[in-house]
Amino acid sequence: MNKNWCVVESGYDVNNHYKNETIFAVSNGFIGSRATFEEGYDGDMDKTIEGNFINGFYESEVIKYGEKGYGFPDVSQTMLNVPNAKGFEIYINHERCNIFTGNITDYKRVLDLKRGLVTRSYIWSKNALSVYVEIEKFASMTHKNKLALRLKVKPITPCEVKVISFIESKVQNDTPRTNARIDYGPYEPVLLEVKRNRLEMIHRTKHTGFDLITHLHHSLEGEYFEEDDRIGEIFYGHEITLDKVISYHASTDEDLSKLNRKDFSYDELKQAHLSYYQDFWNHADVSIEGDDDLQIGMRFNMFHLLQATGRDGKTSVGAKGLTGEGYEGHAFWDTEMYALPFFLYTKPEIAKSLLEFRYHTLDQARDRAKVMAVDGALYPWRTINGEEASPYFPAGTAQYHINADIAFAVWRYFEVTGDMDFMKIMGTEILVETARFWFSYGDYIDTKDGKFCINGVTGPDEYTAIVNNNFYTNSLAKENLINACKSLDLLAEEERTLLQNKLDISESEPSKWLHAADNMYIGYNKEKGLYPQDDAFFDKAKWDIENTPKEKFPLLDNYHPLMIYNKQVSKQADIVLAIFLLEEKFDLETIKKHYDYYEAVTVHESSLSFCIHSILASHIGYHDQAYDYFMKSARLDLDDVHNNTHAGIHMANLAGTWMCIVNGFGGMKIKQGNLHLDPVLPEKWDAYAFTMSFKGTTFKVTVKDQVSFEYLEGPGLDVHLYGKKVRIEC
Repeated sequence: MNKNWCVVESGYDVNNHYKNETIFAVSNGFIGSRATFEEGYDGDMDKTIEGNFINGFYESEVIKYGEKGYGFPDVSQTMLNVPNAKGFEIYINHERCNIFTGNITDYKRVLDLKRGLVTRSYIWSKNALSVYVEIEKFASMTHKNKLALRLKVKPITPCEVKVISFIESKVQNDTPRTNARIDYGPYEPVLLEVKRNRLEMIHRTKHTGFDLITHLHHSLEGEYFEEDDRIGEIFYGHEITLDKVISYHASTDEDLSKLNRKDFSYDELKQAHLSYYQDFWNHADVSIEGDDDLQIGMRFNMFHLLQATGRDGKTSVGAKGLTGEGYEGHAFWDTEMYALPFFLYTKPEIAKSLLEFRYHTLDQARDRAKVMAVDGALYPWRTINGEEASPYFPAGTAQYHINADIAFAVWRYFEVTGDMDFMKIMGTEILVETARFWFSYGDYIDTKDGKFCINGVTGPDEYTAIVNNNFYTNSLAKENLINACKSLDLLAEEERTLLQNKLDISESEPSKWLHAADNMYIGYNKEKGLYPQDDAFFDKAKWDIENTPKEKFPLLDNYHPLMIYNKQVSKQADIVLAIFLLEEKFDLETIKKHYDYYEAVTVHESSLSFCIHSILASHIGYHDQAYDYFMKSARLDLDDVHNNTHAGIHMANLAGTWMCIVNGFGGMKIKQGNLHLDPVLPEKWDAYAFTMSFKGTTFKVTVKDQVSFEYLEGPGLDVHLYGKKVRIEC
């Protein structure tokens, strides 16, 4: 076992149980399974939620408002806890065997990041009986519908072993937000089917009407049983090795009437799964010499990010991935601004699939724009199916920057990959429809010297809501308008004509977008020599962060939103994030001055914030501060820094730590379509390396006493290292 590739739980501590349900979860972008104990529990484990999820499979309830306004979402979308098929019961001479019923020794659980496997083992003893129990589990990365387990029960003293393996349909969500809680029993049974060592249940959601097939294939033949909400098989022996291959098929994903129920053995699935992970790490690994705990943290973050993300173009990635019910399984702007860059430079085909999801939900975004009485398309702040599901509009719908975030990601994807086919079929259409939104929503305002203003928005900083001319929003909207025109210009004449006809683009429309972009209002305070976060930001008194009692943080948990909106305080990086994304437009002195001011008024009460401040601190030479902020994010889930890992991983933070390494310490920037690197070596490290791809060329960058490149594959590439061009090729 390579210690730099494994997260290890040596010895069981009930105080870490709920956190570790998240840490040791397995998923593959479609199926997610929390690390509850497959053999069950005895004792008080009320907080355990079995936790099996399907990306894109959800139930809806009517959202209950105290006062409902026009355009508020009508129904929720909540990722469902689906029937549990991974469960066992183990009996040794009729004694129930699990971690609470006997004396447990040699307990160990290992998350093998390199191979994508979780193994848990222990020796159970009671009444002179003793057995070794081992369970290995993975969610197949090559067959997205498959979850596989192997149970081994080996007697140490002579005994009889009985294993009951089952599918249980009695499941319930435990969604933290009470206005969207799914009541017990969200399913109606449709069909039960039993064949030789194969069990199947079909259920239908009560409100959305989606069908779900839960199929279980055993490697052994047992005695069938049916009781209450469970069906299963019973196996007997003096020693048992039992493989379970579980398949989930959802009508949200495929036509179930045409389903091909092909069985794969555990070993077949495992071999293909291991090959996938080998290829992934060949393209994505980050190595750190000099800090083993940090090395594990980085690989853990990348591993869970890969696990969390849909790869089929029909699903996205939720803020908690598929490891818990936090945020109800919704995708936010985190997808494009945090997760997508990681994949763009490591597995660009996954980045493309995330953008395909936005294209496939473009019609829902168009419908939302109509509700909001604007042109083009308006993407939802939080969603599973492409429709808006945020009931609190000041920190939801008003975050119109989601449109510009998606547009920014589309253009950056094209810059990095040169994928013109994507732009012709999908990318340009997204850029056009989001540009139309900005032109429709914004206005030329006389009191702002006739400049194009975007009023009544909320930027990334959710502690400053419904403001005029948020710097981040206006800056990225400007890029959106410009890139929509550039994208149209890239098309061949025939392709452009087809798209103009499809979208009814007038000849004058692009020139109007460019005029709005050229005249975009970007506020500037001459006295301070700073861009204000929004028009009123400098008109507010600063929140006294230093003298606020520690128990009063997070602010939103202890103060009414209006008290927070009333002051100059930022929840997270806002203008700092805008400067990072558009860094080539600012000189070093300007960047430093803005970083200094906004860092002092930011409380970082979002896991999305530390990484951005770390990156910009690196670029302006604040190396100690950059490292401190990086460390606050690098092991956030592993060390449960926010005491909420039990609700699921912090997906954006996982991606942000990769950005700290590559964009921050590695100094990676895109300037005029070219790749620039300006690496620095943190004092506490001996060396670090990262692998990335750009325009089809994959290479490894090692930063030690000097910077070196290793070509891996592709046509070859020119990289600007400290401003000098270096050729990377075979």
